[in-house]
Amino acid sequence: MTLLELAYKVLKKTKRPMNNREIWEYGKRHGFFKESDFQGQTPWSSLGAQIYVNMKNNKDCVFAITETRPRRFLLKSWGNYKKRPGDSHKNDIKRNKHISQQQLVMEYAENLSSELFYTNKEVILNFIKGKQGIYALYHGNRLFYVGLASYMHIRLKQHLNDRLADKWDRFSIYLTKNTEYLKEMESLVLRIAHPVGNKAGGKFVAAKHLMSEIKQYYFEQKTKEAHKLFGDAYSEKKKTDKKVKQEGTSKLTMTKIPIKMTYKGNVHQGYYFPSGQVKTHNTMYNSPTAAALSNMPGRPAVNGWIKWKYKDQSGKWILLDNLRKK
Repeated sequence: MTLLELAYKVLKKTKRPMNNREIWEYGKRHGFFKESDFQGQTPWSSLGAQIYVNMKNNKDCVFAITETRPRRFLLKSWGNYKKRPGDSHKNDIKRNKHISQQQLVMEYAENLSSELFYTNKEVILNFIKGKQGIYALYHGNRLFYVGLASYMHIRLKQHLNDRLADKWDRFSIYLTKNTEYLKEMESLVLRIAHPVGNKAGGKFVAAKHLMSEIKQYYFEQKTKEAHKLFGDAYSEKKKTDKKVKQEGTSKLTMTKIPIKMTYKGNVHQGYYFPSGQVKTHNTMYNSPTAAALSNMPGRPAVNGWIKWKYKDQSGKWILLDNLRKK
């Protein structure tokens, strides 16, 4: 068997793009050849070189390389490959629809033991070295930490000696073809799962928070529904409620008050209004608590009246809750 024949058999069997080292390791594990069939200390390098030479010199070559990095070999019959310079046979290959779909996760393995790094390190390194993706660390069956890595093997080895050491005994890996959406993926997992080992919550790059708009729309619909049911009687009640509320808040102030709060070293500013609403970061909230929670992602509950502060007549910042006591 030649190296080219080995590459063809492995790719045909696996039906997925692979680099030269992966082709060699797969063929070795599955008994496609005997090590004595090939000579040299790095036969996988010779395999890759022969494929490239064959692609360059043989117009009927069955091999191709992927369009995106990292480059991997595939069979032309699959489609979705990078054309050779000068290749004029544009219509001789039909792209395979399944392969051409937008694929993010290329390879994955779940529920692996951390003991692999101590007893059989080369086993796991052969598959993750130099690759990027998302990983999850577990303590028993409980998710403990989620992270992203441009070099998976380096990051996991670091966690054997950093603050996470001895806090995880199993792990899962999800290897991706690029790093374009890794940060968003990590943020999504953190916001859903809330792993106890992650200090920071997930933050999206530019996603729009819909909560305030959903609330506003909800109350608008309820108001319309009340008008349909009660007509003028509901309008009169709203006017009375507004008058009572204004009388109650007149003891405090009839103008907006600058306020601020601090969370994890970040100072957030806003305004408190006589209606009880708070505006922060250009968004209006119905209560100090709702406004405080918007600045504290991941926190399930907080009392906004004791989180926000305002400046009294002496210039001292005191709890917003003092306004309710006046």
